Amino acid sequence: NLSFFNPYNVVTPLFADQAALLTIAAEREVVKIVHEKAVAYKVFNLCLAYDVRVAACQTALQFLNVVKEVLEQKEVWD
Repeated sequence: NLSFFNPYNVVTPLFADQAALLTIAAEREVVKIVHEKAVAYKVFNLCLAYDVRVAACQTALQFLNVVKEVLEQKEVWD
């Protein structure tokens, strides 16, 4: 979790024994209008580095989309 340093994007190095690495890059607060009320919530960037010899680009994108969907479910945080 690199959000403490508040970088917007992170280039995550993979080491010899790793196939992939998921990091949290930037955490920030966003204000959105919901039902005519201002609602503040936190958002963050996920950065995925992966070895193309192990995983295909499409597989990596599918993984990130599943993670995004799970994290955006309200039930996860209740």
